[in-house]
Amino acid sequence: MGSTRLPAKVMTEIHGKPMIGHVIDRARRISGVDEVVVATSRHDREEPLVQYLSGKNGVPIFRGSETDVLARYRAAAEQADADIVVRLTADCPLLCPDVSARVVETIVTEPVYDYVSNTLTRTFPRGLDTEAMTVQALALAHREAAMAAEREHVTPFLWRRPERFRLGEVMDDTDRSHWRLTVDTPEDLDLVSKIYSALLSSCPAFEYPELVACLQDHPEWAEINRHVVQSGIVT
Repeated sequence: MGSTRLPAKVMTEIHGKPMIGHVIDRARRISGVDEVVVATSRHDREEPLVQYLSGKNGVPIFRGSETDVLARYRAAAEQADADIVVRLTADCPLLCPDVSARVVETIVTEPVYDYVSNTLTRTFPRGLDTEAMTVQALALAHREAAMAAEREHVTPFLWRRPERFRLGEVMDDTDRSHWRLTVDTPEDLDLVSKIYSALLSSCPAFEYPELVACLQDHPEWAEINRHVVQSGIVT
């Protein structure tokens, strides 16, 4: 069964706030992250996003190529003078700061790695995706990546070459990769909205344990978007 993709999804409201607002608020709570930067394109369609962010104090914006997202990330990292770049996506409003912090901690405290993620072997739900890379690895990918897909999706040049880059993984003790908690379709939005309605009033800073408990209490919710097929490069 097919699904209609959501237009301008990062500005879609969830519990009274644009999705991107939830993502930023949760990203700012990730231990080890010094600054959250929104890297978007120069396309006119991004103006509502830019206007929203301009009213949200302390949210730096970088605008670059729409299709060469790797170049956009590299330039944003330079602007921020970053040593480590953490990649999160704006369609994941249920990202859990404690899960993302495990990825950050691994690459910071174990400097043997060039790239660390919780997606190389999926055990966490899709939608909690976190990738961290050294700025040197990002710069090398920017210089050498030639395939369009590698430039659009930022990190495949790194994780497709384990012989060149030192890759680290963060995995959960329980495999919950069958849960889909990202937002591409109306069904995805329905599920995420239900979770926010259930958790936000009682636990506004909810983390992974609360999220798991919520879905275990409502196992039927995971069926809402189980049929949705992920677009783009699937890991």
